[in-house]
Order: sequence, then structure tokens, then C-alpha cells
Amino acid sequence: MTADNDQDSAAEALDRLIAKSFASRLWRRDPSLWPEPSPGGDPPGRTLGWLDLPARLPALAEDFSGLASKLTGDGFTDAVVLGMGGSSMTPLTLSDIFKESGPASGHAGGADQPSPSPSNKPRAPGLRLHALDTVNPESIASLTGSLDLARTLFFVSSKSGTTVEPLSLESHFRSSLYAIATATGSGTGPAPGSPAPGSGAGRRNFVALTDPGTPLSERARAGEFGTWVATPEDVGGRFSALSAFGMMPAAAAGMDLHRFAESAALMAQQCQGDSKDNPGLQLGAF
Repeated sequence: MTADNDQDSAAEALDRLIAKSFASRLWRRDPSLWPEPSPGGDPPGRTLGWLDLPARLPALAEDFSGLASKLTGDGFTDAVVLGMGGSSMTPLTLSDIFKESGPASGHAGGADQPSPSPSNKPRAPGLRLHALDTVNPESIASLTGSLDLARTLFFVSSKSGTTVEPLSLESHFRSSLYAIATATGSGTGPAPGSPAPGSGAGRRNFVALTDPGTPLSERARAGEFGTWVATPEDVGGRFSALSAFGMMPAAAAGMDLHRFAESAALMAQQCQGDSKDNPGLQLGAF
């Protein structure tokens, strides 16, 4: 298929979406858009919460206001997102943007370097952001060796709270922190002579991001994490960019979520009309 054919197909698809009033019906949560739900899947009304995320974002921005300053004040230098699939997509993208836009410290770069902030202004000093969504031993060892683990915050991200990969990575880093604490007698984990490393080792270094009622949230309630942030149950992982899965790591890295919320609200408004100017329809048709 040639590029011209691709463009023709995209244009035809866009016309069909407009003719069916797809955008306006989607925002109304019109169930007729899904005449045959996937077997075993949730009904549309329980999975379209991502449409509300731009409107919820200002409150989330307020919740995470000053997070970067607090974390740096507590001695943290790095943040690592432990996730797989949807829960790590946004942090992976942001970590690449921040890496390109500033020096290794994670702070905004000089005047000749672009800023990841939607306002195109330098972001506040924050933690260096990393995302680990692999169980490749070489990748894990490389990142582990590059970090001061006692000064690293780990986001354990799993919507279901049972995803094997991030939970395995969590276990790896807890064991590593325990080994450091045992060797040095520091306060980041159990003192020498304590029982074998358990899920509570180095709890101040771990944040749980998961839906309410999951096994991970129950562990957080039991005190195994320094913080637990509940993620919205009506938002699937791959649609969770503007939820805590994406925004808490971004805030830790120093991104201005209030300005980001303004841009998100504007884009949401532009995506609601049944017209060729709708950027969401354009992307969907492509």
C-alpha cells in the first residue's frame, strides 16, 4: 500500500467517524458504540472514566503540589517506576523527555534545551525519573548499579495489584535495600540480626499505585509501603496517563501539573466535536 493510499484510507475513516457522530457519542458514553461487548469484559460505563481524567487533573495536581520539593528535602535523588504495560507507558515517555531536556540531575536544562513542560518553562528541581518495565537481568542490574538505593523512591505500579513483573522487581529492590541496611546498620531497612528480608524492608522507599481493594492495596494498608495512592477503578491501564500512574511520577520529577492540567483540559475540549478539526478523531482515523 502506498502513502497516497494510506492518506486516502485515513481520510475515508475520518469521514465515517464524523458521519456516525462518533466523538460526541463517545463523550456521552453512548453504549450503542459497542453493540457486542467483549466476552467477559466490563460494560462501557465502567471503563470510560478516562474521559473524566482531564477534569479530575486539577485536583490531582493540588494533591501532588510540592511533591518534588518534599522528596528532595527528604533526601531522595531518584525515582523508579516499576510497572508493566499500561501503568508504565506514561512514565517511560516522561523519563525519555526529561532525559533529553536537561542534565542527568533531572533538573531543567539550559536555555538552548527544550523543556518538557507544556508551558515551555523550566520545571522545578525534582528527582531523576527512571522507568523499568522489563525483567531482563542485564537491564535490572545496570539500573540497580547506577542508583543510590537508599535515596531512591520506587513506585510499584499495578492496576490489578497482582502483576507479576512489577511485584518481582519490587522484591528485588527490597532485598537489595535490606542487604545494604544489614551491611551498614543504616535506617533504610532492618538492622543487622533482624529476620530475613520481608515485604516491609525499606518501606519508606516504596509507593504503591493500585486500585482500591487489590492485594497490593491491602499490603499497603498493612504498612508495607510508605504511601499508597488509589488509582481510579473505571480507568484501564493503557488509558491511565492522566491518573496517578502517570502524574505522581511526573510530579516527583518536578513537572508543573497545574499547567499540564490546563493543556489537558484544552485538548479534551478540542476532542469532543464531530469535525475534521478534532485531533482525537484524526489520530483514530490514521
